[in-house]
Amino acid sequence: EALHCFNHVIEHNPSDILAYNHLGSIYSLRGDSKNAIASYQRGLQLDANHPILHYNLALEYEKIGHYDEVQKEYEAALRAKPGWSEAINGYASFLMSLNRNKEAHEILSQGIEVAPKNIHLQRAMGVVQLRRGEYSDSVQRFKAVLEQDEDDIHALMGLADVYGCEGRAAEAERLLQKVDAVPRKN
Repeated sequence: EALHCFNHVIEHNPSDILAYNHLGSIYSLRGDSKNAIASYQRGLQLDANHPILHYNLALEYEKIGHYDEVQKEYEAALRAKPGWSEAINGYASFLMSLNRNKEAHEILSQGIEVAPKNIHLQRAMGVVQLRRGEYSDSVQRFKAVLEQDEDDIHALMGLADVYGCEGRAAEAERLLQKVDAVPRKN
């Protein structure tokens, strides 16, 4: 029904960029990457600098393994909307998945410069620092996140990983027990 609705919107208003985005999202949820990509690209023909369309294209290309396109789309999203923490975090995660930790560090550093209190970026930087063997920096990042949210499961687990790498098994185990005790959010 939603596909029919948004196709109807586009039929009556072919310049509705958000309708193309919604249509692409629906196709994506259905596992139809070909039509999702085509919808996002049609929207970009109307506004070549639309950050959300570029971001969603990056996500879709990542699903199907078109990694060169992923990078181009994240970079286009960030050119269109510099400092966008969701895109920065997504791009850094993508880079980390390819073990391009130095580049992820650079992207996250730029984002943290713009939004120093953003816990998602801080947490991601902690992961990059852990992967690079920068344990004391990683501990500081995770602790900074935990100062803002003492029950942040990802920061607790990240800190436990650092402690594990440092041979501090008892402290790592204590943190993992705390993770088990944190109430899960729906």
